[in-house]
Amino acid sequence: MYLDFELIRIPQPFFKPTNSVRIGDVILDTGHMSDVSTKVLREQLESGKLKGTREIIITHPHVDHIGGSEALAEVAEKPHTVFKGGDKIIRDFVGYMLEVRKEQLELFSLGSKDAIREFLDSYFPVNQHYRDVNISRVVEEGEEIRMGKITLRVIHTPGHEANHMALYHKPSGTLFSGDLIMDNAQFMYAPLTSSVRDYENSLRKVLRLKPSLIVPSHGGPIENPTEHLNKCLENVQRTKGRILNTLMERGEITHFQLVESLFNAADPMGVGFLAAVVLSYLDYLEEEGKVVVRRNDETTVSLR
Repeated sequence: MYLDFELIRIPQPFFKPTNSVRIGDVILDTGHMSDVSTKVLREQLESGKLKGTREIIITHPHVDHIGGSEALAEVAEKPHTVFKGGDKIIRDFVGYMLEVRKEQLELFSLGSKDAIREFLDSYFPVNQHYRDVNISRVVEEGEEIRMGKITLRVIHTPGHEANHMALYHKPSGTLFSGDLIMDNAQFMYAPLTSSVRDYENSLRKVLRLKPSLIVPSHGGPIENPTEHLNKCLENVQRTKGRILNTLMERGEITHFQLVESLFNAADPMGVGFLAAVVLSYLDYLEEEGKVVVRRNDETTVSLR
């Protein structure tokens, strides 16, 4: 069975466009809240491929997925379905972004504070009016979302975000994976609740579904799902191995020395992001009892 859907790419600052996915008169995710994003979203709703949208599903409450709903009154008023836990974030969106900004300032500490604040002001803006989003339904693992003759099953897939869901159309084998699965087959860090352990477990859960097509929230459809999911899992083990080998060679080193040893990134934003990715892997390795992470003014790490 073929499932009729369409990708609408919503641009955003700094990063790849976010896919809003049209399925009948329902769309998945509404993009970022920036002017460049909401301009395209509004055009698509008024006269483009999203015209006639009646309901909205949010895969997870990140700024590039719920932002259009927070920024545009005509979007906020439509019924929204979200995963349990995401509703609390959406209802206190500015409070959530203030927490994110605090964490990001700490992680991106190697770069110019002015440059980092400029990024945060653009990507996680708090000084603008946000709408009350009409959350009409909160769903959990295993529930079904019906859209006319189409039924999607809710799959809880934490890793990128704790309150993240993928949606599975069993008859066609189509999985709408949100931000769990990236086209580069790498773990994608996100603020506050990302977890490599959860990411790995969610990948295995998705692999058991044996999807025939994966539709991610960034980039194009993935037509070799089993191969791609296995590559994602292999990359987790490969990255863990590289970290352990580096620590075996170097002994106790700082978190940022480890980042410099693993990656050849020069710009502050790139270093900051990779530092966050490595810290996520260190949390996982610490849970497994393989490393010791000493969190102080200059976080250090060593083999256990």
